[in-house]
Order: sequence, then C-alpha cells, then structure tokens
Amino acid sequence: MKTSNQTPNVSTRYIFSADPEFFDAAYQELKQADANLRLEQELVAGVGLVSSQLDALSFVTIVDLVQPVFVRHIAPVQGQVELQNELLDIEHLTTAIVKLPSLSLIKRKTQFAVQVRLLQPQPEAGEAVTGRYTYTPFAIKEQVVARVNVQTGGVENIKVPQVVVSVACAGGTAYFGISETSQNLSSWAGGERRFAREPAMVSRAEFKFLEALEVFDIKLPTTGTALDLGAAPGGWTRLLLASGLRVIAVDPAEMHVSLKANPRLEHYRGHAEPFLTEAFERHRLFDIVCNDMRMDARQAARLMLQAADLLPPGGIALTSLKLPHATSGMHPRRILNEALEILQVGYQEVRARQLFHNRQEVAVYLKK
Repeated sequence: MKTSNQTPNVSTRYIFSADPEFFDAAYQELKQADANLRLEQELVAGVGLVSSQLDALSFVTIVDLVQPVFVRHIAPVQGQVELQNELLDIEHLTTAIVKLPSLSLIKRKTQFAVQVRLLQPQPEAGEAVTGRYTYTPFAIKEQVVARVNVQTGGVENIKVPQVVVSVACAGGTAYFGISETSQNLSSWAGGERRFAREPAMVSRAEFKFLEALEVFDIKLPTTGTALDLGAAPGGWTRLLLASGLRVIAVDPAEMHVSLKANPRLEHYRGHAEPFLTEAFERHRLFDIVCNDMRMDARQAARLMLQAADLLPPGGIALTSLKLPHATSGMHPRRILNEALEILQVGYQEVRARQLFHNRQEVAVYLKK
C-alpha cells in the first residue's frame, strides 16, 4: 500500500466543497487567494482537489480575507494512501494519520474531531449503484479517534472541536490532513451542517435559518419585535417567536395553523412593498428584519434597502437572495454582485454565504 506525507508545517493541497451548481464559482474564489491555484481533480460533484504554491498559513489566511461565498468547507491534504476496499485499509490509514507532523496540534485534553467522508459519484438515472465501500465512515472514525487519543491524550468533541482530522476517500484514494477548525471555514465535514427535525417544525426553511444563525454568529434578541417578510407558512416566524420576540409576519398567504393562536404574532395579509411604505410613514422600528421571499436577487436587495429604514443603528437583518441557473446569457455570480452592491448602500456590514441548506440561493447577513 502506497503512503505519502508532506513535509512539516507545509500543506500545498486542499479539498474544498461547494454546491455542485456553484462549484466553478467556488474554485474562482479560491483562485483569488492564489492566482496559481490548480484544480487537480473534481473528486465527485461539488468536491475538488486543488494544489497551491503557498504555504498552509498564507493560503488559509488569504482565503479568510477573501471571505468566500460559495466555498463551504476546505481541508488540508497532508498525506494520502491507496485503498484496496478491504478492512485492512482502516489500519493503514490510521497509521499514516498518526505519523503526520501536524498531529502535534492535538495535545493532552485538546478537543478534536475526526471527520470522514466516503465520496461516491451519484449514479445517473437508471444506473446501478457501484463501488460501495466495505467499511463505514464510523468504522474509520472510531479507530482513528482511539489511536489519536492514546497517542496524544486529546479528547473527542464532535460538536465544538478545536482541531479536526479530515479524511476524504474517493476513487481508490484516501486523502487526509489535520488542521485547526477555524481554518476549515466550517466545523462540519464538507460544510454539511445537519439539524434534527423537531415535531413542531413548520417548514424545511427553518434549517437554513438555524444554519445562518450559526454561520453568521447571530444572537437573536429575546425581547422586541421582528419583521418577517414573505413569512408563510411560518418556518422563520416560528423560530423568531421561540426566541421570545414579537413577530409581524408579512405574506398574503396563510400562516401555519400551529402559529395562529400565538399572542405575539401579528399577520399582515398583504405584500411586502406596501407594508414597508406604511411602516416607514408610521415611523415603526424593528429589532431584526428577515426576508425569504422568492424574487430576483436584485429586487430582494432593493426591498431590504427599503427595510433598512425600519432598523435602528446596529439593527440586523437576514435575507435570502435567489439566483438563477447559469446559462449562456445568465450569470448568477454577476447578479449576486449587483445585489450585494445595492445592499452596501444601506448597510454597514454585508456578509453572504451559500449555506448547506440553501438551494439556488445565498444567505446574507446585514447590519445597519
């Protein structure tokens, strides 16, 4: 079995993850950090292996400054082993990982996580699934965690790790590396943040709201009033109410029956534009404004620019910007840039990310 490790403190290869629809946009964002970045291979849809001429610290520092929108996750590749798709692979892989110089990041009581992805291409319609692994991600993780714990004294913490051991298996090769969690853009493998479905959940949109709160480090107010534009059926509204806020939900459609009896909910049965005009004339202010309406990204940006007048200084907003599929005459990134430029007129801080729970859209955090 072939094994290769790079020299200490230098990582010239990385695996990055993005939504397959925005893979090229994500790659171009990384090229802003290193113009000489080379795409070695797209391992599976949305997951790429790249090589950089920069040392690891320089690369991740510049990537952080770039503030990528479409890159969800990045992990160093400091070694690789060829796989035979047999249980002995796990032992060989574990041994190679604990020989990495970067294992020194994990000291006694360091909180670490082992994140394993077995990447397989999605079969075309009608095709049989092939190339299944004879082992599971959990089987790999369990053995690596045990060996790292014995060798370093580190403690596994999958929720809030300080250091991550990343493993990605694809095409008969396992790629691995160790890094501080902050250097990976996301503390979740591949940026795939998953939430448990709650019985009271109103819609799938709640997942992207929860993910946005984490990604942008938003602490919802526990008192005050929120404005939820395009609220129906009420997924975001439910979470705003749960935080303790009073909510004005704006939508001509019905709200979910489970929300109607809440005394802190006011449903404005109409469209957003006239409501915003009326609210401005009445000098109303909101502690947070949310918008998940289905409309062109630039139209949504103009709507949120109008909503900025209803926020106090320091007030925050969260909006989705819907993007079209790329065609010869339609450029999603260009449309997004135009929308963000509109928002920058009325907000001091504008941050955008394409979240795991986003579909053909990005989430944008705004601060007045």
